[in-house]
Amino acid sequence: MFSNNHEEYRTIIHFLESDKEFEFYVIKRQNVKPIKTVIKGLPSSSKIADITNDLAEIEFKIDSCTQLTSKRTKKIPPILSRNSPKK
Repeated sequence: MFSNNHEEYRTIIHFLESDKEFEFYVIKRQNVKPIKTVIKGLPSSSKIADITNDLAEIEFKIDSCTQLTSKRTKKIPPILSRNSPKK
């Protein structure tokens, strides 16, 4: 089922939750999902806390920040992933 607006979305979810005879799964709407970004070219010695603090100083809201690692070599490339809430 798909909804056209927030009110329909809430009505559908309420209906599905009221009837316990069947299972269902709700996929979050796109405007609820965080924005995922990757920052490349940072030194591998960069600390996640420093990067998070620097981004917070310039008023970026961050849900999570992760240093990516290479699956093949297990080394830390100069790539950082971060999630930010949508505005």
